[in-house]
Amino acid sequence: MMRSAVAMLWSVCAMALVAVEDEAQEPPPSPWSHTLRIGMQFSNVASQKAETSRDQQIAASNDRVTWRARVDGNLTWREDRHMVDQTLRLLYGQTRERGDSWDESADEIYYDGVYDITWSKPHLAYLRWGAESVFVGPEPDEEPLDPLVARVSAGYGQRFEDLLPMSDVLMYRVGVRAQKRWGRNLGEDRDPEVGIEALIRYRRQQTESIRYFAQYEFFAEFEDMGHTTHLLTAGAEVKLNAALTVELNLRGYYETEPRNAPADSTGYDEFSLRQELLVGFIYEF
Repeated sequence: MMRSAVAMLWSVCAMALVAVEDEAQEPPPSPWSHTLRIGMQFSNVASQKAETSRDQQIAASNDRVTWRARVDGNLTWREDRHMVDQTLRLLYGQTRERGDSWDESADEIYYDGVYDITWSKPHLAYLRWGAESVFVGPEPDEEPLDPLVARVSAGYGQRFEDLLPMSDVLMYRVGVRAQKRWGRNLGEDRDPEVGIEALIRYRRQQTESIRYFAQYEFFAEFEDMGHTTHLLTAGAEVKLNAALTVELNLRGYYETEPRNAPADSTGYDEFSLRQELLVGFIYEF
């Protein structure tokens, strides 16, 4: 009887120790992470007797209503020295001045994927792929997904993380890119292009409510190294509360004239810029 009681006591103790060990061992963190942000933003300008006002700011006003819808998604897999990062951005907006019809004020479809393998921090090799287009093409046809550009590239880069609190990432890449454009009004721009790409990007989450980024991207075709493109994007976001957000965005573009450009070509060798200041609701999941 005594031996049975002792054996039972040992069994209970062993089961308790196993249970404690199971609770102490936390499951390994998932290599997957994601974000999804859905937003609707508005701006409105209304004036009265602006055409006769002696105040220059009021006189320059136009009654205008602007709305913009957006979806931003990011899916990342990271384990050991390997990382796959995918980004999808959908953006569409319209604006209307009094008496006019609705016109597109923002239109963007952007997908970017990259695979990094880090052999010795901060050094990495990368394989990148992606595409860019619009929901509504230029007049008069306004065909969807016109124009469309797809690209793939590979090369070398470096990544530095958490240089400043709360979190930030500084990275650059240099490699070889192949890309092709599709569209009704592209002419010789339809031909595939292979050349050098360079990209530098910095993003920071400064506080729970403030984040910002800046990025510069360069491309030069091997067959015409004098034909280069330069794309600058930047943005800052301030969350006023759980849903309401103020956002400032900037996009600048410069392209030099290629050798085979027609004599009547426009838009080359000039810097174009778009700036946006928006207030709206953004929900993050």
